[in-house]
Amino acid sequence: MYSLLCSTRLSGYPGNHSGAGHVGTPILQTMTIDTTHIEAAARALLDDKIGAVRDLAATRQTVADRRAQLDEAERADTTAYAAAQRAGWTPEELKKVGLDAPTRKAPGRPRRTRPTTPPSPTTS
Repeated sequence: MYSLLCSTRLSGYPGNHSGAGHVGTPILQTMTIDTTHIEAAARALLDDKIGAVRDLAATRQTVADRRAQLDEAERADTTAYAAAQRAGWTPEELKKVGLDAPTRKAPGRPRRTRPTTPPSPTTS
């Protein structure tokens, strides 16, 4: 424990608590600060904050994991939808049975569009 000189005011004289009518050496009052108690209180405050951040980090990791699972499931859905079309199902037939087209694009290279040929000039 540390002692901290808190005040230099006179608190009376030895043997006389009123401080009146006696000449002598003044007594200085000191206050003792319990640093162990202060440190424990500060640590408790920090532990609450750290606990909240720990919970937030765990929740964010759960969100990231679930997004990765969703991404994987969407890729599998798109692949299965494309396989159904290769097996002969049309998008209209799949829709009639309750299977809409996936929101994610099919994997692979994008389809190329054929360039249109400009109309040939007419001779006059």
